[in-house]
Amino acid sequence: MLISSGRAPSSLTLDLLKSKGVVKPGDNHLPYNSSHSVTVPGAAAAWCDTVEQFGSRKVTHVCAVIHIHAL
Repeated sequence: MLISSGRAPSSLTLDLLKSKGVVKPGDNHLPYNSSHSVTVPGAAAAWCDTVEQFGSRKVTHVCAVIHIHAL
């Protein structure tokens, strides 16, 4: 199983986000429109993890090929 939800700083807690007003009192989840719920780094890390675990090439080779086709 590959989970690509992204990495969060260890100091980023729900209580901290409640104290900053990001999470409403009584809620136990992040708002879907919060910048704290964006997982773009997780998606990129998932590609690297997938290539490393299941691929037959190195990540650097795959990225080079992607870069060439993106031009």
